[in-house]
Amino acid sequence: MSAATLRTYSYDFIQTLNKSFDAILDDEIVARLIEIKRTNRFVRRKSPMRLKYKIKDSVALQWRKEREEQQNQTSTERYELHLQGNLNKLSHKNYSVILDTIAQIVGEYVEDECEDTAIRIIVDMLFEKAAKEKTYSELYAQILADLQKSGYKSIGSYTRERADHVYSTLVATRIADCRSDMDDEEIREVFKSKMKFTGLFFFIANMFVHGLLEYDEVKKFYDGLLSYFDLAPVEYCDTYLDSICQMLRLAGYLLEKSAASKEKFQDDFMRVLFEYQETKQESNAKMSNKNRFAIMDVTDLYKRGWDMNRSDEIPETASPSEREFKKKRRDRRK
Repeated sequence: MSAATLRTYSYDFIQTLNKSFDAILDDEIVARLIEIKRTNRFVRRKSPMRLKYKIKDSVALQWRKEREEQQNQTSTERYELHLQGNLNKLSHKNYSVILDTIAQIVGEYVEDECEDTAIRIIVDMLFEKAAKEKTYSELYAQILADLQKSGYKSIGSYTRERADHVYSTLVATRIADCRSDMDDEEIREVFKSKMKFTGLFFFIANMFVHGLLEYDEVKKFYDGLLSYFDLAPVEYCDTYLDSICQMLRLAGYLLEKSAASKEKFQDDFMRVLFEYQETKQESNAKMSNKNRFAIMDVTDLYKRGWDMNRSDEIPETASPSEREFKKKRRDRRK
């Protein structure tokens, strides 16, 4: 007797089936259910009623087409699909499990194909996902750092190459466009679309924290954000200011530590924020109280040596606006 072949299905396949399943009950089953509904009673049967479905031709053809496409996929297409599927399931709780799975997927592709291609694909994929999913940017940066530690040394060089390309094509070019001959409506459309990709700046900061990028590379993106804030219409500027502040919350301590001197760090990253926090809304519509307080939160953190646990003490040297901010923040925490 030959052994029976057990067919298995992946979780992703079941999820896809759940979303795309489209069928109708068999006519005989429909007739029985209508009889039960009409008489409002169940007929005693020796065996349970088995539901039968007829799958629509379009659905059946779609499944057949998908199976054929999977069979015809190249190794690179399967590699990308497996990476994407696992990254979509990533969370803080299952990070170790997903990392091990991704490391195995990368290792198998490297063994069968090419390490350079494998690294380029996963770095590109993580840049794209991080730009739109800022909540997971820290985990995406950590994946690259852990893969690099496991022996894929080219991750560092390609990450820097990719960051430079993204800056040139996505950040710098748009700044130049907005400073040229765009009208107000065109500028609004540019910054409205850019708001979807602010996770990119969080990703840059997190990659610096994990040792994948250098000080000057982070400063370049930070300066780009400052330009975005200056050029963006008032209704969109809050998003860019939040990104400026978050970059410093994530990487400020290590950036200051990596700078050639404390004075250089202050000039590169903090000077403009101190100028903003003293600007009133009357002279700059973008400097609402909300935005000024957000900036003061970061400058205060900087003055405390990036210690997030110290109290809101008001030093004697504090400016009037800084005193107002700290007093309001203390009152909110009471």
